[in-house]
Amino acid sequence: MDENYHVAPRPWVDSMGAWISLGCALHCAAIPLWFGVLTPLGLGFLIHDQFEKIFLTVSVALALASLSWGYRLHRRWSGFLILASGLSLIVIGRNLVTDEYEVLLVVVGAVFLAGAHILNRYLCHRCQECSH
Repeated sequence: MDENYHVAPRPWVDSMGAWISLGCALHCAAIPLWFGVLTPLGLGFLIHDQFEKIFLTVSVALALASLSWGYRLHRRWSGFLILASGLSLIVIGRNLVTDEYEVLLVVVGAVFLAGAHILNRYLCHRCQECSH
């Protein structure tokens, strides 16, 4: 076996990361609608900042691990650039803009995080086909 060959990250890691990122985007987009519904149902914890931070932390950790693993195979930085763009949009949305633009920037940033996972999965799959 060639010593330069690297095993690609498992596809489920990127799939799970993409779904968690999209869940984060849906969570952020739907929060205004959920305030009146979730609290009476005893699910008010879903609208707190702590829940959003957990979503984001898990998504970023999966992205960094998967993109680092994938980079060893495909040697492309584009996934990291998309990840950094998404994180930048989230940080700007949460800290630097008015409330009317916050949701838009955070949702688009979370979609970028999912896009980084999807691109990484595509690049890894393409490189595995090339190596055979």
